[in-house]
Amino acid sequence: MRHTEIAAPAYCGQVVGCNILDFTQLLESKQQGALIVRCSPLEGQPLACTNQRLFPQWGGYGGALMLLLILTLCLATALTATAQDAGQGRWEVHLLKITKDYKEYKCVKDLIFKESSNNPNARTGSHYGLPQGRTRYLATASPTAQITWMMKYIRIRYDDGCAALRHHNTKGWY
Repeated sequence: MRHTEIAAPAYCGQVVGCNILDFTQLLESKQQGALIVRCSPLEGQPLACTNQRLFPQWGGYGGALMLLLILTLCLATALTATAQDAGQGRWEVHLLKITKDYKEYKCVKDLIFKESSNNPNARTGSHYGLPQGRTRYLATASPTAQITWMMKYIRIRYDDGCAALRHHNTKGWY
């Protein structure tokens, strides 16, 4: 199979037009068929167009099954890359789940950036982790555990993440 560059933004499994890099591909025939977007192995992002038939010669149902298989593989690749992400994305998803609404999520995220620059390993004197809490527990806790600790602290002391951010903006700490 020959690979070509995608001409416009595309999604996995989408039929698209491509910028032909190999001039031998300019000869169109019924055998070449449509161009289908393939996914990169990481993050499920479109990588290249693949010169494949959208519906193989052995029938419409077989072609539909092939397209379904391609879409399933693209989705599985994207989900695997997401599951393997041990960085910032995982704690952000956890934060989104445990905050009351998107407004509070944004406030707490701003607070985290002000305190630790989104670094779960941050340390300032006797303060540790994303929330820069004054407990050694945060020095070894996972980023999601640090977020859970932070939200419990915020709920007890301020009731709301935006109130904690307002306090930080006024006093320089929360």
